[in-house]
Amino acid sequence: MEYPYLDTEKREFHASETIIFTLVPIPIMNLMVIRNTKTGKPMPPETEMVYAGGKTRIEKNPFDPEYLKALNEWELEKKFAFTRYIISFGIKENPPEDVVNSYKEISEDLSATEIKYMWVCSLVDTDVFFGMLVEAILGQNTVTEKGLEEVAETFPSDGKQSAD
Repeated sequence: MEYPYLDTEKREFHASETIIFTLVPIPIMNLMVIRNTKTGKPMPPETEMVYAGGKTRIEKNPFDPEYLKALNEWELEKKFAFTRYIISFGIKENPPEDVVNSYKEISEDLSATEIKYMWVCSLVDTDVFFGMLVEAILGQNTVTEKGLEEVAETFPSDGKQSAD
């Protein structure tokens, strides 16, 4: 068998013969909130602009090099936080206690999600595998024909439409 592969029936991502993650769908609204957050986003500095006739006005300068650097760092951190969320909440398994303890020895400040993320990263050793894992988790929310059939089975049907 070639790895990695995704068992869609069991919702399992097989990184290798021994490394198997059970995938958990993440509510789309959670992903939207995290993706669209502006918390901590730097604001462009304001500068005084001089116009014809000597009039001045304070305007934001979105081209300031320091602002652009800070914005880039914020965007990278936001992407990292998004990916960390996907991994932490999109995989059912948690790191074994000895792994948690090892990470806690490095830094007691690490959160459970940070430890889980680092543990998964240590098991999925290439960027390609990691990208496939993230895609597999996000794919758990994709509408499938089987999923539609399962939902349809939950509704009672006698061939008549409700009058509501």
